[in-house]
Amino acid sequence: MKSVTKLVILFISIVGSLLAYMLFHTKETGFCNFYCGDLISQTQNAFLFFYIVLFFCLLTYILPLRIFTAWWHFAKFAIPLVFIASLLINLGILHHSPGAWQDMLDLPLIYLFYSLFTFGSFIQIIRGYYQK
Repeated sequence: MKSVTKLVILFISIVGSLLAYMLFHTKETGFCNFYCGDLISQTQNAFLFFYIVLFFCLLTYILPLRIFTAWWHFAKFAIPLVFIASLLINLGILHHSPGAWQDMLDLPLIYLFYSLFTFGSFIQIIRGYYQK
């Protein structure tokens, strides 16, 4: 059952990362050149989170099951919280109207959330490694 969960989480993170790549990082073939409006272009930084999740999914996929389980107990709550918070910050819903002076705080705040998730993930992986 847990190995199925590992595979599903890996698949979702790969699909999310490919979607983020196709939407934002390809100049000639990116879908955002033709179909994206302001809403999607404002949320571009939130989709960078899929790359971080993909890294940890790949890392825990090759490690023993106890390490994945320890990481997943943390990640199943942290991933939605960080993603929703970064979406709300990018859209300007949490603290200001777009164009205000607080816009300069958006990226540091998003990167703070991403770094806390990264640090927490490494702590959980180390904890899972030493767990019996």
